[in-house]
Amino acid sequence: MADTTPVRENHGFDEEAVERVLSAGIPGFPQDPGQPFTVRQYRWGQSNPTFHLQKGDKEYVLRKRPPGTLLKGAHQVAREYRVQKALFEVGFPVPKPLMFVDDHSIVGTDFYVMECVQVLTWTAQYKAAAPADIPAMEKLSEWLINNLPDNDQEAVIVHGDLRIENFVFHPTEARVIAVLDWELSTIGNPIADLAYACMPFYWPSGTPFPGCSNDIAIQDVEGMPSCGELISTYSHCRGLHPPLPNWTFFLALSYFKVASILQGVYTRSLLGNATAENAHKYGGSIKPLAETGLQLCHR
Repeated sequence: MADTTPVRENHGFDEEAVERVLSAGIPGFPQDPGQPFTVRQYRWGQSNPTFHLQKGDKEYVLRKRPPGTLLKGAHQVAREYRVQKALFEVGFPVPKPLMFVDDHSIVGTDFYVMECVQVLTWTAQYKAAAPADIPAMEKLSEWLINNLPDNDQEAVIVHGDLRIENFVFHPTEARVIAVLDWELSTIGNPIADLAYACMPFYWPSGTPFPGCSNDIAIQDVEGMPSCGELISTYSHCRGLHPPLPNWTFFLALSYFKVASILQGVYTRSLLGNATAENAHKYGGSIKPLAETGLQLCHR
């Protein structure tokens, strides 16, 4: 896999012991002793080391606490597992958690295993819905897979569809009273939500924006802060210093994600089972969105 490396020396563990635990605890785990069990380490996930596991056609992801003395309250993979399990059980689209192991004799720390998804989830969804190849989408997908952040140290609940249409504002006060539509929520880097919210500032001219009934540019809306102001406010509230880490990646990922969603909307319109009456109009949006994502990649 393009986003993995051999297991780093200080993060190694007894792979045979892990295979035995998975074989006994995960339904459907391949039992053929002749199939190799391979372990590779993801370049990202520096806070809690993360590993890609494969046997036969089954792929899994293992996250564990790092070795050595840790700060109190940090690297709580047990808490991370509980949050992800709770989200999965109520229908949120997170990787399915499969097992948690607190026996430190296996890999030296507690760990959990989940189904394997990344950027590849949106690639698979796009390809499943696309009636024809769009070269810009293929190139954008390849760039994202080959440029996954290698210093992603955060794993929090992200909204996944954070745009102004999903905010409910107080009628007289300058504050948000509700954030709606958590259908796409998942566990990931919080900067992904900010990048998604900032997409309209880079939106290709003449391309309809989902959920909007007019073509008013976001920059022309009275009282709307600029993209730079949003980034500055976000950075101040979180104690960060611009430029934000991996900003280009998350912005490009946002365009690939929304293009994949719109491809599905358009395909459903062709099949006659789209929810919205205007679903057919999004067919022409996919290419310019992918091209915008590519342009952002190479800025």
